[in-house]
Amino acid sequence: MARFEVGPANIRDVSYIAGNLRQNDQTEIMCQLPQGITQQQIGYICTRPGTSFIAYLNGKPVMVFGFDPMTLAGNALNAWAFGTDDSRKVIHSLTLWIRDNLLRDWIARGVTRIEARSFVGHAEAHRWLKSAGAIEEGPLHDLGRNGEQFILFAWHKGRLKQILRQLRRYSEIIKNVHV
Repeated sequence: MARFEVGPANIRDVSYIAGNLRQNDQTEIMCQLPQGITQQQIGYICTRPGTSFIAYLNGKPVMVFGFDPMTLAGNALNAWAFGTDDSRKVIHSLTLWIRDNLLRDWIARGVTRIEARSFVGHAEAHRWLKSAGAIEEGPLHDLGRNGEQFILFAWHKGRLKQILRQLRRYSEIIKNVHV
């Protein structure tokens, strides 16, 4: 049986994930980073205590994800994630982990908005975001280094509590979504 766990992000494991990205994640993140950036530099950028995490499958790092404050008040967060081909195998468990370990606390602290930006061609990420209750808000033109287009998804204050309730039923829904 597969063993899923989450831990704080560290340079070694993020560097490993950055060097073994699934194709759509490669396209999505590399156009947002400086040209010529190394795996180790990506590892450094993505290790912020308390806001960056690693998902493991059988002890192997498969996905890095995080939630960075967008406002000084801390009421809006930017969600991000990227992973290896094996990240598909943990998305269900990861979503439930976020619900059980982060979402309730965010609501209690007054988080009113969580945003995620996704490369326009990353259909599997879009399916997951929508299945997790995010609303597609529209295109973001010229966000990438070479003018790549993204789509903005968001969870809003009024929906965060509703989403917390919906995620209780998420187990059944996500089984039918292939990301």
